[in-house]
Amino acid sequence: AESMFGYGAVEMRGKPLQDVLAKSAHPHGALQFNPDMLLTGGEVAELEGRRKDGQTFPIEARLFGWEGARGIEYGALLRDVSVRKRETEKIRYLAQVDTLTGLANRHTLREHLDAMLMEAEAQQSELAVLVLDLDDFKDVNDSLGHTCGDELLFAVAARLRSLQPREGLVARLGGDEFAIVATGACARDDSARIAERICRSFKHELFSIHGRKLQVRCSIGIATYPRDTASPEQLLSNADLALYQAKAERGGKWRFFTEDIKETFHAKLSLEAELEKAIENGEFELFYQPQISLADGRLTGAEALIRWRHPQRGMLSPAEFMPVVHASAFSNEVAWWVLREACQRGADWQRAGRAIRVAVNLSPSQLLQSEDFLQTVSRLLERSGLSPALLELEVTEDTLVKDHDRVAAIFSQLRELGIQLSFDDFGTGYGSLTYLKKFPLDRLKIDRSFVQELQAGSDDFAIVKSTIDLAKAMGLKVLAEGIERAATVELLAGMGCDEGQGYHFGRPMPAEEFERRWVRSGNRPKSSRPVEATAA
Repeated sequence: AESMFGYGAVEMRGKPLQDVLAKSAHPHGALQFNPDMLLTGGEVAELEGRRKDGQTFPIEARLFGWEGARGIEYGALLRDVSVRKRETEKIRYLAQVDTLTGLANRHTLREHLDAMLMEAEAQQSELAVLVLDLDDFKDVNDSLGHTCGDELLFAVAARLRSLQPREGLVARLGGDEFAIVATGACARDDSARIAERICRSFKHELFSIHGRKLQVRCSIGIATYPRDTASPEQLLSNADLALYQAKAERGGKWRFFTEDIKETFHAKLSLEAELEKAIENGEFELFYQPQISLADGRLTGAEALIRWRHPQRGMLSPAEFMPVVHASAFSNEVAWWVLREACQRGADWQRAGRAIRVAVNLSPSQLLQSEDFLQTVSRLLERSGLSPALLELEVTEDTLVKDHDRVAAIFSQLRELGIQLSFDDFGTGYGSLTYLKKFPLDRLKIDRSFVQELQAGSDDFAIVKSTIDLAKAMGLKVLAEGIERAATVELLAGMGCDEGQGYHFGRPMPAEEFERRWVRSGNRPKSSRPVEATAA
């Protein structure tokens, strides 16, 4: 008692209990003792104690009564529960708040969303949920470490607080995913302005992390009430689907949820479920598109392009299913199947006396997640009988940007085997010139976006000409994609471009048709008439 209340023993003895309780603890002037306590075994009350210095603290009081020598007597067992109260508040805080960022967590968001939807319904107003995800956040963790990743998340949370709507709520859902709730009569329109403001801020204002300046882009999906749904869970789910669409468009964008997005996502899930069966049933097929020397029209190579001959939906192009493949557990299995089939086909042409270079796209996961990548490539070449000089592996910036030193070492070993390496979609990334210096490459493939509308004197012409001159200075060959007109061939040949690929020469076609039109004709097409451009 001395420790709890700060009085000495002499001061405490005989002092009325009410004197060491805050007045708010007993508004009626006395504790409520009554004879029923004899039967119930006592009652528990939460009171507020007052120390000698006036400081208050929480008390748990167990009130009880007993039959004494003078009749019914009463007493109270008092316990200081300050520590327990603090721990309870801490647990409650941890249950409601994200400890890294200080934002509301998913559970709190869900509770608030319920209340906000009820209020919006009562007031016949709108509500919008924005789900935000950082683009390529994994690269920050992988390259700078998780401490920098956590600091970035904290900085992102602070920025979102500064950009949030006045009556809204910001929460961290987990990982690098955040949510913002906007309410009001025009919440849908407001959400679009908020999303635009956030994307613009992320694009133009760098984050300072451990002395580094980082530009981090984000993608945002938006779902609204009552337009999309009245269910809290469905709102979050729909916003997630819209986010998926925004990220599929290469990030840095925001999108509203639509039923078309939902149908596309369900189709994706359906394809995922059918992937394993497609592999087992041999439904995948390789098409080949000719690569032509611009100097003499001779066939120099063929790019192997995967197709899915779906039993119900017919022939599917890579754009329809490869994003699903890359995100699935079968990604590497499909990638190795493509390389194996392409090597076998190239070896068949080689044995028939046609030395045709076969180009195969290499995925980042295939290169970096396969422990025996080099051994597997060597084994495929040996089993097929294809000369290493007739195999070209095409890589994009997505491959080169990850684990530079390891990728550079693997590329050097591939070159030692005699395999050729080309940089695909050149000109569309961020660090292309750095990659030319760091990685051993044989060929640049100029992206079709610079070639399809190529005209003398245009910006595309200047870019393509500069790229060709740079490649020549570095001893690299150049292949232009997307050639659809004879005039484009003349312009490219005049600039010194080595090879071309596109509908002007031939569309991607089944192996048998490619052999009939190109291989058996002595590496020249039977007809030089340009084919009509159709979907790849």
